[in-house]
Amino acid sequence: MPSELKSSLTWIMLDDMVVPLPNGDFDVSMLKEAVEWINGRFETEASSNVTLETVHKIRQTGVTNISSDVPTHSVKALDVSLKTDTELGLQVGREYKASMI
Repeated sequence: MPSELKSSLTWIMLDDMVVPLPNGDFDVSMLKEAVEWINGRFETEASSNVTLETVHKIRQTGVTNISSDVPTHSVKALDVSLKTDTELGLQVGREYKASMI
């Protein structure tokens, strides 16, 4: 980067640079190359395909931060409706108001 260029950039997200291989291993060479190219000028963050099995190899690339989306993949969905029964709501309201008298 030419010295005359100024930027407020401090952090670079390196997403999808951990590539799963058919044999069950994973390739971090693209991530390692990106970290070497950045050469400490910015904080770096690896994301995607980060698991307990891959985190050690990712850390060895020199990336400064690692994030994982594993918690969001294990969450069970709960469908909550905010639909209300208007007539029932009015009835409860009337009963509540009457009990306050």
